[in-house]
Amino acid sequence: MVCCLNPDCKKPINPDSHKFCQQCGTPIVHLLRDRFKVIKPLGRGGFGNTYLAEDLDRLNEPCVVKKLTYQATEAWEQKKAIEMFASEARQLKQLGHHPQIPKLTAYFQEGQNLYLVQQYVDGHNLIELLERDGAFSEQQIRQVLLDVLPVLQSLHDEGVIHRDLKPDNIMQRRDGKHVLIDFGVAKLLKQTAMAHAGAGTIVGSPGYASPEQIQRGRATPVGDLYGLGSSCFHLLSHVSPYHLSLEFNYLWSEDWQQYIAQSLSPELQKILDKLLQIEPAQRYQSANEVLQDLRVTPELAPPKITLPTRSTLPGKIPQLSGKMWAAIASLGLIGVFGIGYVAIQANNTVSVSPMSRSEALLRSGYEKYRAGDYQGAIADYDESIDLDDQNADAFNERGLAQYGLQNYQAALADYDQALKLDDQHSNAFGNRGLTKHALQDYKGAVEDYNQAIRLNSQYAYVYHNRGVSKYNLKDLQGALSDYDQALRIDPKREDTLRNRGRIHYDLGQYRTALTDFDEAIRLDGKNAKAYNGRAHAKGKLGDWKGELADFDQALELDDQLVDAYNSRGLAKYNRKNYREAIQDYNTAIRLEPDYAVAYFNRGFVKEVQNDVEGAKADFQKAADLYQNQGNQRRKDALRELRRLQTSEAKQVGN
Repeated sequence: MVCCLNPDCKKPINPDSHKFCQQCGTPIVHLLRDRFKVIKPLGRGGFGNTYLAEDLDRLNEPCVVKKLTYQATEAWEQKKAIEMFASEARQLKQLGHHPQIPKLTAYFQEGQNLYLVQQYVDGHNLIELLERDGAFSEQQIRQVLLDVLPVLQSLHDEGVIHRDLKPDNIMQRRDGKHVLIDFGVAKLLKQTAMAHAGAGTIVGSPGYASPEQIQRGRATPVGDLYGLGSSCFHLLSHVSPYHLSLEFNYLWSEDWQQYIAQSLSPELQKILDKLLQIEPAQRYQSANEVLQDLRVTPELAPPKITLPTRSTLPGKIPQLSGKMWAAIASLGLIGVFGIGYVAIQANNTVSVSPMSRSEALLRSGYEKYRAGDYQGAIADYDESIDLDDQNADAFNERGLAQYGLQNYQAALADYDQALKLDDQHSNAFGNRGLTKHALQDYKGAVEDYNQAIRLNSQYAYVYHNRGVSKYNLKDLQGALSDYDQALRIDPKREDTLRNRGRIHYDLGQYRTALTDFDEAIRLDGKNAKAYNGRAHAKGKLGDWKGELADFDQALELDDQLVDAYNSRGLAKYNRKNYREAIQDYNTAIRLEPDYAVAYFNRGFVKEVQNDVEGAKADFQKAADLYQNQGNQRRKDALRELRRLQTSEAKQVGN
């Protein structure tokens, strides 16, 4: 079948034999540029129609053809439309090196029409997923942001603004990764929007495009961030910003939370609030700033998750016999290619067993995974799956590599497929739980860990990880029970001892915490976090000298450990060593400029040194940071600030 290129044709699909469209009578173009066969329409935008096509020069590989359509009554209007289309081609060529932007295959004019040909993205746009599956969860939105923000930063670094960010223009590939499409209205920063678009031309989608872009034609990076915030709002609420803008203009973005039924974390609320500010100066000023808040770390290090290795995931990877490996070595393929083919001698002919090659690729992929070459591992797993798509282990191991790249949705898809093929695959349950934890779906993680433990009750690492998820759910006793079981199975788990020590500390059981940290240090005397934890416990038990000694040792082992600087500063403050306390707080703030508690603590030191203005500035900074982080300690910082202000007012009155 071939597609009619008349943009107004209602039934454009025609048999290959037709010379004219059976619906509208337009002459059929069977091949564009003697190369591209248009198959069906995909969509229509303000600057063109898009079609699915086949590239005959690339073995009928799918591609996307965009045809310029415009209505121009004046020559200058036609010229402007053609220039905008040509600008898109140049930008796509410039940006095509990015793996999350479709590559430009061709750009040409045929007859009176202009065409762009781009890489086909196999997946769905986010509007399609919204209509199919309903409102997105917070975990899904976080993944969208983690995927899209680095792409936006790359665009903005190269001087390009997308200008039309909305769910329709964000696609999720089948591997779970998100891709930006439709640069039909993208433009270079060095050009002004009005000069490029011309008077009276609105570029962008109302409700998604920023107020300054719609109302004044100003396209900027912070406008793209507004579009991303509006898109996230739409996906979370299933309410269209376009329809809200028709009724309330842009005022809806000041009270966006009323339209969302689900509960959101304070962190995500803060991020969306800042993305959706009406005034550009009050928004994030770069995509990297958003990423920093999205990945913000808590003041105290949380319990540590254990990443699985093949030694903790026993039994499912096929093992090649010694004779098979000897045959592989005789072919000289291991060292050269990093993969193995099993040679089978029959009638003096060497043949290759596809299944054995699949197994060898699994081995090769795992070695690359262990070496941290996650992309290389995925390439091997992909090839292994191509040879044998019924092997649950291949999907499970590819999921681990995807996890290593923080491609959490792709990892989930692989674990889901592994469990579809083998619903008794305990490793896949454990690994899927790990991924759900990374997406902050702690309840879902616990459910998967339960299944893994049901199938194999000797998984120490799964008990450990379930304990971490329970800790995040505030189930301290449940977490403690899991750490106890993990240590019964493997008493030498230093990370579990540290985590258990942290829970005993949180429960006020300081001597028991001290015992756990002592044992963790005995097992690994080079672990800075174990010394840091023990220092906290010693401080609570009144061992001031031991507390400082452990903080010193922690920082000797890891001079980037921010919490140790802050806590040592507090210990020195309590001993009236104010000069060194200030030095420690300064170092903590230098390493982590948004570390609110260090500003808060430094404020007290400045106060006792009679630097009242400096103390007020630190308390105010702490309050601002706590507010940005959604932390309830903001009221403590404001209380101290008001105390100093009141004291000053009384002195002035006297």
